Amino acid sequence: MTRAPQVPGAGVEPARAEAHGSLSPARLPVPPSRPARRAYRPACAVFLLGTLLLAVLPGCGGSAPIEPVVLVIQDPSVPDARNIVTPAVLGVELGLEGSGLRTRVVGPDVLGAGRGSVDEDVVAAVIAPFTDPSDGTLTTLGDALVPIVSLSDLTEGSPSEAPPMRALVPPVDVSADAARPAGCAAGDGSAWSEEFLDALAPVARLPGGPAEVAAAAADRGCEGVVWSGDASGGAALAGFLSDTAPQVILTVAAPGRTPGSADEIPLGVAVSGLCPCVDLTTSTAPAAQRFLHRYQAANGLEAGPFAVEGFDAGRLLADLASASATREALADALATIDRFEGLAGTYAWDEDGDLVDPIVRMYERVGFRWLARPPGRVASETTQA
Repeated sequence: MTRAPQVPGAGVEPARAEAHGSLSPARLPVPPSRPARRAYRPACAVFLLGTLLLAVLPGCGGSAPIEPVVLVIQDPSVPDARNIVTPAVLGVELGLEGSGLRTRVVGPDVLGAGRGSVDEDVVAAVIAPFTDPSDGTLTTLGDALVPIVSLSDLTEGSPSEAPPMRALVPPVDVSADAARPAGCAAGDGSAWSEEFLDALAPVARLPGGPAEVAAAAADRGCEGVVWSGDASGGAALAGFLSDTAPQVILTVAAPGRTPGSADEIPLGVAVSGLCPCVDLTTSTAPAAQRFLHRYQAANGLEAGPFAVEGFDAGRLLADLASASATREALADALATIDRFEGLAGTYAWDEDGDLVDPIVRMYERVGFRWLARPPGRVASETTQA
């Protein structure tokens, strides 16, 4: 039997035929119930084309709005930076929430000699704890009139002709003055430790590692030893002191006074902590509780040293940026502010941007936590667990 010739698309639903390429859309009949569509008039087509071009052109040739950036200058070589620097950086980010400002973390020499200029989107800078920016970086920021908020006790206020700087922590020599009654001191050789020990002179400086320092403290008859190194070194020194000189009171300075260091130091050792920072982890104040909950929810971590000061730095810049977030406007606003109510308390600055009547806070190790003591002095006796 002879078959009739196959017509492409015969017996196949038009939509499926078209999908398989066997039927051209142009050949599909218009169903009686669906009247033919009217062709667009040229004027309508021109209007639609113009609207489309207006929507596309800004993304192609136009300039998008600049999102303002706050540089966070952080020294990655700081020992145990995760516990003593990162909390401040996370605090800055939390304080800037909702302001339209975002952070960009850079190294201390990112703008040093020959390394380029400040990006157009940078409107301010924050110096992280224990960070000493290079002279080149500070000069470049100064030439670009970038306002600075400092969380580092290694920086000093800016002279009147430089961009404004506001310090939220006291300089390192204030911490040294608070620790001076200890009589003896030692450190781990880090940059901050060396600055701290130099500021402590003529307090006896004990050389060597934790074992040698404990032996020297016993030989010299030191009543107290200040450790300016990291938390692990402080814990090791405490262990050696408990064996060789149990009468010696140990004070761990800022790098070693971390939330976890209270756990690492052996029980029964007389120890206190020293930090130019506020610890609100045991506070019951509503504002402190809100901050602690927000910080932990955002980061999954307990608020460590300088987290509160970092938050206040972010809030300060956010408040000033509420009127205008340009570099010039922030510089003008920061230059004129002399007081700020932060979570850590009231900040007051002199004409150079340094804190007026700065204090250093003392902490007592009770059990496995640090509890605040009256600020500004080293304890002569310690509550032991």
